[in-house]
Amino acid sequence: MFEKFTEKAIKVMTDAQMEALNLKHAKLFPEHVFTAILKQKSGIASKFLKATGMTYDFVRLELEKIDFEKNLKIQEILPFSEELKQVLKIAFDKSIEMKNHSIMPEHLFLAIIETKNLNILKLFNSFEVDIARIKSSTERIVQKKTMSFTHPEFSENNFYKDNLTQENLNYILEDENTKEIFISANDFTQEVNLEAIGTSQILSAIIDDEIGHFFDELGIDKEKLIVELNKTEHRQADYDTEFLYTPKARNIIFYAVELAKESGSSCVYPEHILGGILKSRSGSAYKVLKEQNINIKLLQQKVNAKIDQQKTTSMQILKFAKQEATRLGHNIVGSELLLLGIILENNGIGANVLSELGVNIKDARKVVEQLIGYGNNYEAKNFSLSPRAKKVIDNAWVEAKNAGKERIDSEHILLGIIEEKDCVANKVLEALGTDAVEIKEGIKQRL
Repeated sequence: MFEKFTEKAIKVMTDAQMEALNLKHAKLFPEHVFTAILKQKSGIASKFLKATGMTYDFVRLELEKIDFEKNLKIQEILPFSEELKQVLKIAFDKSIEMKNHSIMPEHLFLAIIETKNLNILKLFNSFEVDIARIKSSTERIVQKKTMSFTHPEFSENNFYKDNLTQENLNYILEDENTKEIFISANDFTQEVNLEAIGTSQILSAIIDDEIGHFFDELGIDKEKLIVELNKTEHRQADYDTEFLYTPKARNIIFYAVELAKESGSSCVYPEHILGGILKSRSGSAYKVLKEQNINIKLLQQKVNAKIDQQKTTSMQILKFAKQEATRLGHNIVGSELLLLGIILENNGIGANVLSELGVNIKDARKVVEQLIGYGNNYEAKNFSLSPRAKKVIDNAWVEAKNAGKERIDSEHILLGIIEEKDCVANKVLEALGTDAVEIKEGIKQRL
């Protein structure tokens, strides 16, 4: 059940455990959870309770007076009482009833009210709390705050399609390191008398590259693997048209380009291509890796570590954007959150230009909250970029390429935003009194 709890709800349960342990109680009761809810610095239930005049210190003293069974041995985690188990069940049912994806402290609070706990009712009576009113107010706000969320930038279903353009191929071949990979892949292709480069030939070339040490470190016989990769019997797995690249090879290149963009690199390096092979999970190269019992997960970790070493500004901005998504309860990162990420990154040209134009994080957050509201995916681990946010990154990539930069910086992402006129981020900028001309001029001056 706890995988469905929001971070705040987990914090409430952790604080409740601490309350019970400090009081040397043998079990965890609803009273402990109620006290932990009141201890919260923010939250709907906590605010309503404090508005009645109720304080944590007062309730904590009352909790000490309750005659609970004492704990005679040292324990790190206390078992749940039957009363608390009932509260948790009701809280879970309430989250479903209210169409919430996660259990929040407010669900726990509503469940405690519903069980009519005598000690808590006594507290309510001493502060003359209108229980029915506080219950309905909590329900109303929770439902309003956690309505099902569809990001505004998903309104155009076919706006952004994942496809590989000739432009992507040309960009890859501009980098000398990566071009060597494809020259080598072409050599492997000719050696086995094939008419087009396939995924097996690309992986063979990567194994011959300096990052081939990944395979050495995993104890893989590289020569044997290359022999397997270039057996024509594997060709059928990824070649089914007369393109220069097989369809599966083209997919790998597309994934490599996407990986480079998201990691803030305007160049596509061998590690991105290897990442593309692993992400594709199809084609002859991936098939041979699986057949040879290679630890795909460990190989992926090595690729990720190599990419993470770059520590680009773009990666930092995306990290901040994801944190803002979590704060708002969303698992979608739209262009407006990329804008907040630029501001939070603080040191880049993008942030400095916005600051000079009077844009600050407090005002920007307020406008973003008004435009997209709150969701209830507070436990999201997998974030998706909205189609418009992907297009912003595409624009930024081109801006960096055209400027001859190896990395996508904050000014490139900001330029990518203002080029995407209909994105939510531009509505935020408009609401804050800035326009594209001012931003472009500001970036131009600093460059």
